[in-house]
Amino acid sequence: MGLREKDPKCRYQVHLPQASWHTAYDVCLQKNMTLVRLEALAEKNILAEVLEEVDNMMNNFSIKSNYSDVWIGGIMRTSNNESMYLDCKSFKLRHQIIMPKEKLKDKMACLYFNLTDKKLHVESCERNKTFVCKSRKQAPENCTMVTKTNRLRDDSVYALSMDHVH
Repeated sequence: MGLREKDPKCRYQVHLPQASWHTAYDVCLQKNMTLVRLEALAEKNILAEVLEEVDNMMNNFSIKSNYSDVWIGGIMRTSNNESMYLDCKSFKLRHQIIMPKEKLKDKMACLYFNLTDKKLHVESCERNKTFVCKSRKQAPENCTMVTKTNRLRDDSVYALSMDHVH
C-alpha cells in the first residue's frame, strides 16, 4: 500500500523512544514541525489511523512499543482546568478530557491522545510518552511515518517509510 504525496497522513511522524512533553516539543521544533494539534474531529481520526498503521507495521517487524498514548500540542492550566494549544488559544473543538485520578501538582499539565478510547487525557509533562510531530507544509518532502531519533537515546536509528505513489 502506498500513500499519495498529498495524503494527509504523510504530514505525521510518530517518534520513538518515548520522551517527556518538553523534549517532544523540542524535537518537533528542530524538524520544523509541531506537536499535532487536534483542532477538528477529522484530525483526531487521521491521528488514530496513523497510530494504528504504525502499530501494524511495527508488529510485522516484531517491534514492541506503546502507541496508545501520544503527546499532542496541548496544555492545561491545572488551577482552572482550561485546555489550550501551544499559542495559548483555547481549544475550538470540545474534546472530552479525562483528568487523572490523582491531583496534579504542577500549575501546567500536558495533554495526550489515547488510541484505545480516542479521548484526550491530561498528565504531568515530565512523563515519557510516544509523540507525534506534524509537518507545517501541505506537501511534505517524504512520507516517513515512524522515526527513532538518536538524540533521545543513543541506539540505532531507523525509519519506516510509506512509498509515494506518483
